[in-house]
Amino acid sequence: MRWILLPFVFFAAMPAHAADSAAELAAQLPRAYSGSFRWHASSELQIVTMAFDAVTERDAETVEALGSGVYDVSGTITNIKVRLEIRLPKLFVELWESGAENSDTFTTDGSHVGRLSPDLKRIDAIWTTAKDGQTGTLSLTARP
Repeated sequence: MRWILLPFVFFAAMPAHAADSAAELAAQLPRAYSGSFRWHASSELQIVTMAFDAVTERDAETVEALGSGVYDVSGTITNIKVRLEIRLPKLFVELWESGAENSDTFTTDGSHVGRLSPDLKRIDAIWTTAKDGQTGTLSLTARP
């Protein structure tokens, strides 16, 4: 029996892990994401984009990204400020929103808690409103 070794198959099958340290993560984190948000009690899909202007290593296990975001809810646009915290080694994320413009009904009283994928291309998190416990799902994919 002959064995044919195909190195590219071996590497393609290995799980991707883009960053082993906070410094690597800060350097490699994509600066823009887009996707959607949906309240669990609603069928309305909100289109979301976020861009991070400043990404810094806070300590050996924590990266902080600051930037802005836009929510499009059926044509109603709301601009926000965002702060993302990523904790190694599990890539846990918490995302806070503030400064909602152009909306009296947009809530920033809470945070998104979830995970960043090992390849840094997806953020999946659950929003929980602090005041009343309402929840929703945020799903973002890195933009080129």
